[in-house]
Amino acid sequence: MHHERWYSLGGYCLVALNVSLKNLFNGVLGQWYPADNANHILVEEESTEYVKTIHTLMICNTTGGGATFRVFLGSLEGAVAGNALFYDTAIAANTTTDISFDSGIGVNYAKSLIVQASAANTLTFTAFGSRSDGN
Repeated sequence: MHHERWYSLGGYCLVALNVSLKNLFNGVLGQWYPADNANHILVEEESTEYVKTIHTLMICNTTGGGATFRVFLGSLEGAVAGNALFYDTAIAANTTTDISFDSGIGVNYAKSLIVQASAANTLTFTAFGSRSDGN
């Protein structure tokens, strides 16, 4: 999607520039510190017009003991081993795991990024990326 914007240069003339709205947002797409060991939506897109692209997922173990995590791509109800990106992956005590997705993982209206910690109040999940118009 392109929009035309007009800018004044020193008050003497107006210049029209085509400005792309392809990347509307870059930064934190979601953060969650589960108070249980159930599945939770970390990143979802509510609009059919946009796509969120996850470039980095950081998982921080805030406890003195080891834990495991699961990450799924799909619906909350359909978060099963068949659509797992990570399943019972270990994370050591007091450490952070940084997972980079070089090409990005697209989250649209039909699918979400779901996370699960092995125990309550152990892991913080943070997703970084961008939101675009999907064109």
